Amino acid sequence: MRVAVPEVRRTARRVLPQLGFDGDPWVAEVIVTELMTNAVLHAGEVGKSCTVRWEVDAAGGLLVGVTDCSSGEPRLPAVPVPTDAECGRGLSLVEALGAHVTWETDGKRGKCVRAFLPNEGGRGHEG
Repeated sequence: MRVAVPEVRRTARRVLPQLGFDGDPWVAEVIVTELMTNAVLHAGEVGKSCTVRWEVDAAGGLLVGVTDCSSGEPRLPAVPVPTDAECGRGLSLVEALGAHVTWETDGKRGKCVRAFLPNEGGRGHEG
């Protein structure tokens, strides 16, 4: 399942410009990578899949959503994460890059974590 993360990153690099995203491609790749990595590491179960969906709104804002099979709440760390830690900073990084993170669960099949990145002028709305 870890193979999915680099594949999603490569696909985002290729597809997002075709969808009209003209923001920083590195920022978009990091957001996609972090959300997918969280899903794989913290919610992946053998035989279950994670899905990723992205869209670019009319104002150029990017919405990325990753659905997984866990209903566990994603959260920012309560204490600062040591700089040499291999995990624990993903959602903090996504927010530091300017994205707004939300999530919802359906109570049965899992949850969807979303990150909305407005266009470089700060415009766009969550869809």
